[in-house]
Amino acid sequence: MIRCSKCRQLKPKSEFYRNQGYCKKCAREYQKKWRQGSHSPKSKLSGTYYERNREKILQKQREHYRNLPEKEKKQYREKVKIWRENHPNYQRIRYRKTHPPKVKCPPEIVRERLLAYYAHWYQTHPSETATKRILAKAVKSGAIIKPLNCQICGRNHTRIYGHHSDYSNPLDVIWLCGSCHGLIHSGRISYPLTNAKSTHP
Repeated sequence: MIRCSKCRQLKPKSEFYRNQGYCKKCAREYQKKWRQGSHSPKSKLSGTYYERNREKILQKQREHYRNLPEKEKKQYREKVKIWRENHPNYQRIRYRKTHPPKVKCPPEIVRERLLAYYAHWYQTHPSETATKRILAKAVKSGAIIKPLNCQICGRNHTRIYGHHSDYSNPLDVIWLCGSCHGLIHSGRISYPLTNAKSTHP
């Protein structure tokens, strides 16, 4: 009878592997934990081992690639290209594992923040606010006809905004969709000012 150094039970010699102090049952349990833990070959590519030694592994891979002959580099690039074509969602899955999804802000809070932003903007831009109100009254009274199409791209079935290049002239305005309006304010495109009187009925 031999005593197992793990479970401390006396068992016959047939219950032990050769030259090992653990019994077969304890040895199988130990091997199972070892394969599932950070010592397993699989964990060297993913899991805790890779996370702890990511920079070291990447640096070693870069040095190995730089020392390869040009022929082997070309073969390696072709293999990587084929692998990426066969695994199109790998990067997305990897990103989701390391970057948990962002929690969406409730619509009520978004609305409150927008209202607070607009209130602050109206207070800090009194001349622009007055110009927008004069234009809105002119459109409502029919003095100016608001077109249905953007005057730059011609897009319709979307919200049309009045753009002023000079807020001292409330009725000198061009009508733009949201995309073109943003491009003009960002300076990516320019457009000559069109007099709104040309759109009078």
